[in-house]
Amino acid sequence: MSKDIEELAAEDYLQSGDVDARIAYLEDHADPSGYGSGEDWEDALGELRELEEFRDEVTGQKGAAAWWNGVSFIRDDYWAKFAEEEAESLGLDAGMFGPYFDYAKWSRELKTDYQGAELNGITFWYRA
Repeated sequence: MSKDIEELAAEDYLQSGDVDARIAYLEDHADPSGYGSGEDWEDALGELRELEEFRDEVTGQKGAAAWWNGVSFIRDDYWAKFAEEEAESLGLDAGMFGPYFDYAKWSRELKTDYQGAELNGITFWYRA
């Protein structure tokens, strides 16, 4: 079984394939008799709609081909840690400038290359 929307939105990193897996699961189980109550069915349909809207918003910006090739998302409240990891992987915080490296400024500057999309009330950033 795929992760539900709350589990997906709790991830620091999210992949478009994870969203597709949940959409496929919900579509495959789109039979109201498989849900305990009408409320459960309505919840499943609401989740499906929200996931499809998230996908459509991103594909509207990047194109469907980019989505199918894989889009990586970073949860908003994890962004600062992500930016720090990127700086370290690029060696920007090393050498003579290391002690003076401004992580907050780097984080803001890095975000200019990304665009946000909302899933379950949480903003996720992806490369624009």
